[in-house]
Amino acid sequence: MVAAEELYDLVFDPMEHMNLAKESRAQTKLVEMRAMLKAWMQRTNDPLLHGPVPLIQGGRAVDPDAYSPKELARYEPPER
Repeated sequence: MVAAEELYDLVFDPMEHMNLAKESRAQTKLVEMRAMLKAWMQRTNDPLLHGPVPLIQGGRAVDPDAYSPKELARYEPPER
């Protein structure tokens, strides 16, 4: 399962082995980056600010719990 948030030190961990998102020492940077993302989403009027983006008619989504897109695991998301 993929973590909800990931944060890596690409200088000391270029292979992204240690997710720092839950580390107390990384919280200031994480808060800063969340604010930057939110500001960018507002500037670009990102549709995710208004809730989930519905699939187009007849569209299908890849299962978010799949380990790889190569699995071609597809599912119909639940109606909201």
